[in-house]
Amino acid sequence: MEQFLEFRAVQDATVCMPYLQNITLYNRQLRVGRPADYKQPPPYLDSYIVPIPGHPASSHSTKLLQPNMEGVSLPSGMIADPSLLAAAEAAASPVQPSCAVVLQNILAASELESEEEYGEIVADIRSECDRFGEVKELIIPRPDRPLPAPADGSAAEGAVVKPSAVGKVFVLYASQEGAVAAKNALHGRSFNDKRVNVVFLDEAKFKARDFE
Repeated sequence: MEQFLEFRAVQDATVCMPYLQNITLYNRQLRVGRPADYKQPPPYLDSYIVPIPGHPASSHSTKLLQPNMEGVSLPSGMIADPSLLAAAEAAASPVQPSCAVVLQNILAASELESEEEYGEIVADIRSECDRFGEVKELIIPRPDRPLPAPADGSAAEGAVVKPSAVGKVFVLYASQEGAVAAKNALHGRSFNDKRVNVVFLDEAKFKARDFE
């Protein structure tokens, strides 16, 4: 059975999704995602808040929902995964547009074990990302494998892969335009039955291999 929930602002929906994803509600695990026909809104609507008659609010005066769960008790029978807090906090404080993007919720760790399958995945995703601009680097972290060093030598090879980075794809474009085009086109798309979430990543973090 499907249920639809509409928020007043795009960012409110984005912040809440990690909280609701995989929550157990009366012995059933919730699966949360955008509608099948969802289209990423244009940038000028990122901070827009739908007005409600009788409630004075505007995108300039109303504070968007922030993920503060301190002191909040979930209803009986509802179990939240504490590890989702970091994801929600990251969604609440989106990084400004940059040349780097992260494709989240796109791969499972089991898909990265086979060398052959890993090579095919890298080639497929690289081919898709190339459509939006010149890709300087594309990194798909694997469990217990060191991260490659940047071509410019700005960081040492062998950076430890954080568990939270596994299953994500980190892409560095030659231009911000390419990264923005990729985010707009790939966010909400399905890949291997997974709905992809795309966010910007600070370029300094990318070069330092600070992936999480």
